[in-house]
Amino acid sequence: MRCRTSASLVGAAACALLSIALLAGCAGGKGEPENSSSPSRVRLMSAEQFSLTVAQIFGSDISASVVAPIPPLPRTDGLLAVGAASIGVTSDQLQQFQQAAAVIAAKVVDEEHRDYLIPCQPAAANAADNACAAQFLKGIGRLWYRRALQDAELAPMVEMAAVAANQLQDFYAGLTIVLERMLVSPQALFIVDIAESDPENPGQQRLTAYSLASRLSFFLWNAAPDDQLLQAAENGQLHTRKGLEREVDRMIASSRYVDGVRSFFDDFMGFSLFDSISKDAMAYPSITGATLADAREQTLRTVVDHLIVERKDYRDLFTTRKTFMSMNLAVAYGVSGVDGWVPYEFPENSPRAGLLSQVSFLASHAHPARSSATLRGKALRELFLCQIVPPPPPNVDFSLLDDTGDKLRTARERLGVHASNPVCAGCHKITDPIGLAL
Repeated sequence: MRCRTSASLVGAAACALLSIALLAGCAGGKGEPENSSSPSRVRLMSAEQFSLTVAQIFGSDISASVVAPIPPLPRTDGLLAVGAASIGVTSDQLQQFQQAAAVIAAKVVDEEHRDYLIPCQPAAANAADNACAAQFLKGIGRLWYRRALQDAELAPMVEMAAVAANQLQDFYAGLTIVLERMLVSPQALFIVDIAESDPENPGQQRLTAYSLASRLSFFLWNAAPDDQLLQAAENGQLHTRKGLEREVDRMIASSRYVDGVRSFFDDFMGFSLFDSISKDAMAYPSITGATLADAREQTLRTVVDHLIVERKDYRDLFTTRKTFMSMNLAVAYGVSGVDGWVPYEFPENSPRAGLLSQVSFLASHAHPARSSATLRGKALRELFLCQIVPPPPPNVDFSLLDDTGDKLRTARERLGVHASNPVCAGCHKITDPIGLAL
């Protein structure tokens, strides 16, 4: 399900609340025990969510030291975020996770980071200290697992740290071993939505407070909940309208909200295509790999500035002439005098207006050596109008389209061949007219 809104970002909190309320208030499936908690959906963290969460808990320098070994997510119903619910982790990928976890854990306890990441000092650095280990693991576990650890979970962790510390004669080495195991725990790598009986609506279910906190955080911040959001879950505030509104307003006011907005639009616009896009250098000499990377960034900067900084209407993203320009993009757009990223506004007589006229959208829905009204029309139908355009039949005759004579001189004339073919007309009549406008 996708949420469309025509409201300005001034009403963003209300829109977000509506989305969350709809997701959190769903009735449980048939056959679920009415008075017990049960998982309703499981999805794998994305690579960006993993990195942002590591940065949030341990620091950006530690996050930057590893590449999140998340496997590629399948695009389902137009979104990678939906495909995350249908992917698992192989044994080879788990080994890559363990290698990344080992690097992170070692950095957390090294001399450079331990003084501010570990809230206590052991009685002796060469032996176990259960009290200090418990304090550290309980705090980290709460943030990494996105919930409070039970005593039955914490006790074996402390014992493992103690055994390793005594054997290795190093308190911090013992913490490293346990922390590494925590970082690759399925309870952390997979985001599990847990449903429970809704006391205010007998017979229905709602997300538990911790699950709701995760849903909010990964949606608005693209990372795990912070301490304050977890506190709101623990004291029951998230299940009250006032408490939920307060937390949503706080999260939207945070600088981390930019991460959530960028992630949503990057996924919504299908920008993962940029990982495999290439353009023919003869046909498009100004479009290099650096240009395409900047094109993706240009659109995301435009969205953030328009919605968050300027707090303008979402609909105006499709008409605004205000954007940002880089040196690489300046060549493609025919703009001079640009050094680094700078705000830029296309003139009134320019055909450039809105996201759909930016290089990011046009380049990602075209062929390597030429434009494509069909691909752009298909993208408009599927990305923005939530319609499904079926793939072409396997026996399409392209001989007329490949004719390089004088009969078909324009793109419109060439596409007219498809529109006149009953086998092709059904799709091309809904894609080509709007695609030709681009």
